[in-house]
Amino acid sequence: ESFNINSTSLLFSQNKDPIIFRSLKNIIYNNHIALKNSKFLSSKGINTTVIMDDKLPFTLVCGSLNGSLKVSKNVQNFQNIKSFNFSKKPISHLVKINRDTVLFNSLDKNIIIFNLKEERISLKFNLRKIISSIKLCHHAPYRMLIGTSIGSIFEIDIKQGKIMTNYSNHLGCITSLEFLNDSQFFLSTSKDNTFRIWRSGMPFQFKKIGRSLAGYVINSYSLKDHPLIAYQCSDDKILLIYILKNKDIKMKKVLQGHSLNKIPCSLACSTKSNIILSGDYLGILHFWRWNIHSKPFLSSRVHRKACISTITISNTNVIITSSWDGFVKMWTYT
Repeated sequence: ESFNINSTSLLFSQNKDPIIFRSLKNIIYNNHIALKNSKFLSSKGINTTVIMDDKLPFTLVCGSLNGSLKVSKNVQNFQNIKSFNFSKKPISHLVKINRDTVLFNSLDKNIIIFNLKEERISLKFNLRKIISSIKLCHHAPYRMLIGTSIGSIFEIDIKQGKIMTNYSNHLGCITSLEFLNDSQFFLSTSKDNTFRIWRSGMPFQFKKIGRSLAGYVINSYSLKDHPLIAYQCSDDKILLIYILKNKDIKMKKVLQGHSLNKIPCSLACSTKSNIILSGDYLGILHFWRWNIHSKPFLSSRVHRKACISTITISNTNVIITSSWDGFVKMWTYT
């Protein structure tokens, strides 16, 4: 790639705040991001975001810190925005089930399945436990894995709100859940400093892997084109873990260069999985070419407060960020 030392750009958002690009060792790649659109959605801040479509015009759903859902039917122009109030406590997880349905929970321990098309609650249930992690089962569309703060993992039939399997070997809060290579095996991490591998439907662990680094994990992201899982950690590191054929794990790489302050900013990946993205507590969005460098090649101040959620849209150069500052922003990356 060519380098251009004089290519530092200065962009301005709608409120005229400068967005300054910086790069490792003052070398600036010819890559950049540009603000395409911005919308203020919540005075309390946005905590989690999900895209409902893979094609234009993109429906965006945001969970806010005041317990409401914000739905925009057209992300390109942030039009047709509706608000639905469910709780006075922050929405902590938000998952797409299908094109018209989302599942979410707030700190009041309620799990709600909401139909966006019909604008109604399809199902509501309460596990009476603090939920720390949620993962949709790809091998069974209406099954959901739910990790809790006490170390239990529940497999739920979300059509009935019924517990199908209880995985209960962990001794600490569940911090992430990821399936292995489109199989029925999944990997969990916990504050008890262990990785554990399970087979869906079997209540006993398949394998336990003790690693102190597991205790630092705060969320995760599975790279689609590689047998890798990226783990966001509270010590300001991103761990890339390779899953071996014998269901063991191997450290691939450690990425550094962002500041989380223990805030669980989400991870995202480019279409070809060669670039990993993460926001941080300062509102900066970072880009890593994980197979080349361990430090960001591009960092940009995109929000005033923590950039809590980052989404890349398949087969496009569009990035959507949301923040505790209440803004959702659309960017293009070149």
